[in-house]
Parts: sequence; structure tokens; C-alpha cells
Amino acid sequence: MSVEWLDEAACRAASSLKWSKVGTETLAAWVAEMDVALAPPIAAALHEAIDLQMVGYPPHETETDLREVIAEWHAHRLGHQIDAGRVLFTAEVISGLAFALSTVLEPGTGVVVPSPAYPPFSEAIAWAGMTEIRVPLDGVATDPAAVDRALGSGAGAVIVCNPHNPTGRVPPLEELRAIAEVVDRRGAWVFSDEVHAALTHPGHRTMPFSEAAPELAGRTITLSSASKPFNLPGLRFAWIASHDDAVHARLAARPVHDRGPGGVLGQVAARAALVDGDAWLDDLREDLVERLSMVRNALGSVIGPDSLSRPEASYLSWIDLSATRIGDDPAAHIARAGVRVAPGTDYGAEGAGHIRLNVATHEETLARVLDRMTSIL
Repeated sequence: MSVEWLDEAACRAASSLKWSKVGTETLAAWVAEMDVALAPPIAAALHEAIDLQMVGYPPHETETDLREVIAEWHAHRLGHQIDAGRVLFTAEVISGLAFALSTVLEPGTGVVVPSPAYPPFSEAIAWAGMTEIRVPLDGVATDPAAVDRALGSGAGAVIVCNPHNPTGRVPPLEELRAIAEVVDRRGAWVFSDEVHAALTHPGHRTMPFSEAAPELAGRTITLSSASKPFNLPGLRFAWIASHDDAVHARLAARPVHDRGPGGVLGQVAARAALVDGDAWLDDLREDLVERLSMVRNALGSVIGPDSLSRPEASYLSWIDLSATRIGDDPAAHIARAGVRVAPGTDYGAEGAGHIRLNVATHEETLARVLDRMTSIL
């Protein structure tokens, strides 16, 4: 089931955030949206839902079999066993994260965030009334000793981004186990954002944190969604999976509107994606690997291959330009060539001198992006 990539004109006509925020002379390669047409099974399901006037309040988790669909998808697609009875719906991963943090932690608790990190983690921590504690990555890996020091100073939780955004790295089992040992010793919690897991590249596998550390079942909460792998962020539907009955009971006891359960069309799209989207997703993953190869081929000889991350998942290239003459503000410099990328400093002070490039676009558009970047670099 081949993926239909949208050209620049189609993307601008869609008026999503990615393209509506850039002028006509600028190419958009920043926010994490993909320039793809809906997978045919999803488009068909949404058209049918509109024909049936399905625009009312969505059913709760206990009134639909969608939880079972989600659990089955985790099992067959990700090799990850979750209990359908411990799944709760939310509008998006970040709102679910804020909800979960505020449910199990005391106000003001420190939350450890390995950095550079996805910027909305900071928003979720603030919304939940917690305190963010940044811990620099050790190269591209989480440093267990630094996490241990932060937990020892009073923090009560760690956010694990698995696969990692912005680097696209898939943490190996031994790294997750090292984090788990520290967390277990400190009696802390883990909140694992696994929204990019289904975009793990062929030949790699994302190890879910709950599988890597089953001994922490009572203090691990997993968050995921079909939004990233199937490009559905505007439909606002995600899920929270707990791995212990008591934890689930705490989460489920709160009013449903505290977590924002998402909309009915988001549920419709997610069901179609999870049931009938495998072939499309397989083709997408192959296309993304090809596009990341285009980046390496175009920029590697200009800035050196070691300046480019080697993503094992998703469609984001984390690029180190700190050694170049534009290292002080590379995103602004590249913008002068007519390409908008995400500044590395958006992901924390550790991202200085870096940019995040979104490669999930039409081949012709990406070629133009890389031509412009090469000319200015």
C-alpha cells in the first residue's frame, strides 16, 4: 500500500501548522508533521463516519472495544503486552502526561528530563504543578548516574522518551535497565513516551520500558498514540497504559475531563489505523529511511558525517552545526536560505549549535530543502 506524498502546493492548501507558519518563499522542515495523504483505510473510515454524522461525544473506554484493539496492536505491531483493561483515553500524549503526573505525584515534585528533550514535556510538567529537573544526555544516551543524583536530590520521577525526540535514537535494553535500577532504588516513577515506537526503522526494535523493567510495573505509565505513525495529530486521540491494577484505579478514579478523552473522529481514525494500517506503515518506514539517506548523502560531505545523527526511528534528523561558522544560531542562518528548521535550543540549552530537520516530505521538496541548506552551509 504505497504512501502518497504531498507536494508543496497540496501542503500549503491543507493549512496545517507546519506550512501555515512559513511564507511562500520558505520551505517547512520544522514541526513534526508528515506531508502525506491519509492512509486509504483511515480516509475511508473518516468519510464513512461523516456520512453517518458521527460528530457527537465519543464513547468512554468501557463502552467500546477500542481498548482491545489498542492492546492487540501493541502485541502484534510492537511486540509489547499491555492489559486492555488498564488503558485510558486522552486527547494527546502531552495532556495524558500532565494528567498522569498530577495523579500519582505530590505537587511540586521534581521530574527528571534527559536533555535535549521534546519541548512540550516542560509544558506538561508545569501544567501538572511539578518541577522540571534537566539532566544532560551523555552524548546521545541517558546518564544513569546523573539521573540518580537528581532523584537523590528530591526528584520523584523520570520521563523516558523512547524512541528519543529529537535524536531519533532507540535506547538499547541495557540503558533502559540501568535507568530502571536507579529508579527502583530511589522509589521513583517512570513516564514513558513511546509515541514514535511504531516508526522504528526496519532492522531495529524499540524495547518498551515496561517490558525492560517489569519489576517497576507499579511505578511505570506508558503513553502512546496513532498520531505520529499515521500523521493524525489534529484528531486529538491518544492513550495511557498503566501496568498495575492499583495505578489504573487511581487514574480511572479522576473525572474523565481531567485528561480530555479526545474526539470521536480521533477514535475512528485510530481504529482504522491500528486494524488496517500495517501495510501502509511498512511502506512509510521504508520511505523515511530513504529520505534520511538523502540527508546523509547531501549534507555529510559538507559538514562531516559525524555531525549528523543516525536515527533508528521516526523522521527527524538531529544535526550538529556547532563547529561551523553558523554555529551560534544555525536555524536563523538556514532560514535566510529559505528553509525553516527547528532550533536546537528549543530542546534545551544542550541543543545549542544544533538543528532538528523534519525529512517527512515529498522527495522533490526534500531535495529542494537540501539544495538550499547545502548552498548556505
